[in-house]
Amino acid sequence: MRLSKSVFALLILVLISRFALADSAASAPISVRPTSRPNENRDYRLAVATVGNMPNPDGTGLIDATHTAKLKVRLNFKPRDKDGLLPLIVSLVEGELQVGDQKMMTGPDFYPPITLLLDRDYRLQSVIGLTGSRFEHPKPGINYANLLMLLMLPDNLISRSVGDTWKTTFRLPGWNVHYEFENRIEAVNKMDDTECVSLTQFISARCSSDREEKWMTTAVVRSAFSTADGSLVKSHADCKVVFGDPVANKPVKTASANPSSSACAEIKLDIVRVK
Repeated sequence: MRLSKSVFALLILVLISRFALADSAASAPISVRPTSRPNENRDYRLAVATVGNMPNPDGTGLIDATHTAKLKVRLNFKPRDKDGLLPLIVSLVEGELQVGDQKMMTGPDFYPPITLLLDRDYRLQSVIGLTGSRFEHPKPGINYANLLMLLMLPDNLISRSVGDTWKTTFRLPGWNVHYEFENRIEAVNKMDDTECVSLTQFISARCSSDREEKWMTTAVVRSAFSTADGSLVKSHADCKVVFGDPVANKPVKTASANPSSSACAEIKLDIVRVK
């Protein structure tokens, strides 16, 4: 009887120690810092599906904004210059747009190359290439111009743990829009033989300038980043855009009293690294 009690007590101690070790591992600090090699290329495939409507550019009612897009985007990391800035060139390798039954190939005239200048902590300092393009002024949703905010780790994930929640802000130079992020570390796990940290991000942004189209964007993003170099492995975003004055709470509507006549769109975005 005494032997049985001793074995039982030993078993309890073993289980307790295992749980303690598991809890310690789960709460261990995570330190991931983005890195890159000179002239390194990273290719991503993007699948975008948009459903909804938007204000007609001529100011008369709403137009259907429903469409899909398949893009291959390349990130090319150049050598740092003498000031320590890292030029990152974002360019379209290939793209296809579909509206209804019509498909069309698209190129740099629609998605121009953009050069992003990053500091030593990979924070965005400047953008070259938006002036004169269709992305010169703020665009709603998550799009080609502001895609960097999903491709890079927020705050480099220095000394954070699974379950941590914190807030960050992203701003694209030249755009009078601040993207507010609430980040949460969900887990550290393996994905296609790559150790990754999984994040959930809640994003909100609004454009209420009198000189530009007014809109409000919200999104929920679930992403996985490599712990080795901080690069994005894959991401899924569910995004909603409401057109109108987000401050005065006056969405754009048609003459119809139907709530569905408000100008709004829902966007699903999937990003997967292919190289």
